[in-house]
Amino acid sequence: MLISAPGGRLRDYQELEHIRGMTTHQVITTLCREGGRPDLSRITLGVDESLREHAAGAGKLTATRAAVASLVACYFHWFWRPDWRLVTIGRLRDEPHPDLIWRRRDECVVIDEIKTSPWTGLSRQLQEQLEGYVALGRDRLGEEVGGVRLCPLRAPRRAALFTGPNKWEEIW
Repeated sequence: MLISAPGGRLRDYQELEHIRGMTTHQVITTLCREGGRPDLSRITLGVDESLREHAAGAGKLTATRAAVASLVACYFHWFWRPDWRLVTIGRLRDEPHPDLIWRRRDECVVIDEIKTSPWTGLSRQLQEQLEGYVALGRDRLGEEVGGVRLCPLRAPRRAALFTGPNKWEEIW
């Protein structure tokens, strides 16, 4: 059974979800690169800059703008740490790639996997993705990789640090 999207147009809903996800990732990575915790005006400006490329559907983007700003603010409220240093933004290889890679004060490396879609739990596909990121990170960056921090922005209290197959540490 398909769950109907707002207004009954599943394809439009999926397209907007895709735009929300891409834009959220783009804004978070841009703001992390700039450094420091951004204030709301900087988040809003970042969202506006990022959404300009989707101007053709501008009438549908008002709600998307607010949703993206909320997701970005959620990341910086729940997951950004002032004492962590940004190592790199994704792309250790072509595909797949982790979102952000951080070095904590204790020199442990943490890979962030940011999820913008509604949280439905840990699927086999997601678990395989996280296992792959741990292996890739340790292969490229060494044993100092502590794991992958799962950052579900629509359910931040569900965040956890994945350290290996079936190995989780609660964050909160």
